[in-house]
Amino acid sequence: MGCGASTFDGVRYGTYAPGDESLEHSPWKTVSEGFEHSPWKTVSETSKGSEVSWCLTLKEANRLPAPTSFLLRLEQRILVDRIMDEVEDWRLKSQMPSSHRQECRSPERFPSQDWGADNFPLVSNKEDEVHAPVVIIEPWGHVGYNQFQESVRASTNAAVISRRIGLDAQCIPLWQLGSTFSADDFADKIVDKTVVFEGGHPSVYDPSSFSEECPRSFLVDLYKHVFLMPAHLEKCIFICLSHQLAMAALVELIKDAITELMISGDHEAIRVAAELHSVGQNMKVLSYGHVLCIGFDHVDERGWEQFATKKMEFGEGGLMRLYDFSRWVNSDGKKREDLRELIEAHDKIRVERDEIKDSIRNKAEDGFYVAMFHGDEVNVEAALFTNWALNRISSIRSRVIQCKSSAKWLEVLPSALEVLCCTVDHSTDEVSTEVAAMRIDYYGDGCTKSYHSCQFHPELDGFLRDARNLKPSVGKEDGELLLCKLLSPKQ
Repeated sequence: MGCGASTFDGVRYGTYAPGDESLEHSPWKTVSEGFEHSPWKTVSETSKGSEVSWCLTLKEANRLPAPTSFLLRLEQRILVDRIMDEVEDWRLKSQMPSSHRQECRSPERFPSQDWGADNFPLVSNKEDEVHAPVVIIEPWGHVGYNQFQESVRASTNAAVISRRIGLDAQCIPLWQLGSTFSADDFADKIVDKTVVFEGGHPSVYDPSSFSEECPRSFLVDLYKHVFLMPAHLEKCIFICLSHQLAMAALVELIKDAITELMISGDHEAIRVAAELHSVGQNMKVLSYGHVLCIGFDHVDERGWEQFATKKMEFGEGGLMRLYDFSRWVNSDGKKREDLRELIEAHDKIRVERDEIKDSIRNKAEDGFYVAMFHGDEVNVEAALFTNWALNRISSIRSRVIQCKSSAKWLEVLPSALEVLCCTVDHSTDEVSTEVAAMRIDYYGDGCTKSYHSCQFHPELDGFLRDARNLKPSVGKEDGELLLCKLLSPKQ
């Protein structure tokens, strides 16, 4: 349940209670049975009786509650997509000799055989070459099950969207290749590439939820390796399960750095290491007001490690509106005196301009909506601790490297982490997902490089269906437009 809440039953859009079978308040029921009270239908009396007019604008629709505006767009999308598919198929067939006019599909829709087609190559072993500028990494075979009981292979959507902006994509299914790929083998495949790390089904806090072929320990080590090669990558985007794995990997890198500082022989570095270790060991992670765990080494009786990530009481499935992280800081954050120093450190590294922040700001009136599909989340305590720790390590690492050449890897450690946004459960007006996205920054040589990591799926829309079953919309969904920005080469 790391990325997806194992299944999405379509009962409610927004937050949902796992296992809730009731359709009493389902937006689907509202649409199918409640048209007489529909906010987007107008009725005018004529001599022939009532005449139904569908006249709500997109802007008006977006101002409706998220489930309602979403469902309205879905009905329009289904009709338009079906018509456009028929037109495209007819056009392609009309250009072919009659002997070759077999069933064909739009080039943006995946063939039934999935990854592995000529236009969407799959890496099947470590000898395969990677030529595409965008590499999509799958830690698991799918990101969960949607309301249609389809396994959602979201990587197919990322590939379609990538091709729309002229960037071919290639897939590395780590869940199949597993530990036959060493970290060095993997690094060779992604040098100078834009890398999209996809979601998946397991829970990062529970090692037993991963497979033997691709265990959690292997993935965390691999993600750690990725964080230490910023000069060799074009861009990195972590999505859902990979967002959570990224957090776990960063916490492990901080532990490694603490050890490096401790054995450096530099008194100031040793003092900083002791401070980092003490704060990390005593950090409280809360879940709905109750202490879930204490310390970054905590393991409970089930073998769960819940410092970096935790299970949510209510998962999220469907379109959710993103809010600036200040929403959490000014509400829940004010109640956390134990996090005051970390929140202040986070405030110091905040930047005004960022692709995700800009997207939220530009749609402040109508709202910026993205597809959520998860039952676990990154802990805000871990994110704030990570930023504070990276700041402290960055301030001391040059001294450590002078004392110990083997500590040179600290030069390529990230310097900061900014939490960008959160989601809100509007039934309670409380923050739901605290770390909906984050940016990992590298400072050095007078320039800054950043990776983006998000709990949401920018490549999916509210249908939560992959490109094998439904062609992604073109230029209409907020998530799709954001992903295009994140994938596009910087000018």
